[in-house]
Amino acid sequence: MAQTLIVKPQHVNTAQVFIDGKSILLNNNLTQEQLLAIWQRAEFRSFIDITYTNIADSFPENFEIDPTLFHAYDSGEISY
Repeated sequence: MAQTLIVKPQHVNTAQVFIDGKSILLNNNLTQEQLLAIWQRAEFRSFIDITYTNIADSFPENFEIDPTLFHAYDSGEISY
């Protein structure tokens, strides 16, 4: 599963947070790294939602995984 952080709709472009000496207006144009940094601060956690999606949902319909990757994973050649 993939984790995606988004600003709760009622706080988009209406709430500001102060992190590392900077004032940041919350919106969903911020990177996932920026949103994670905001979420990690307990006082700002209520502004952020975390959603989980199946990674396969983002693949094209005709996407196929190379079967040699399964062998590499099973053999320990790669771990993830």
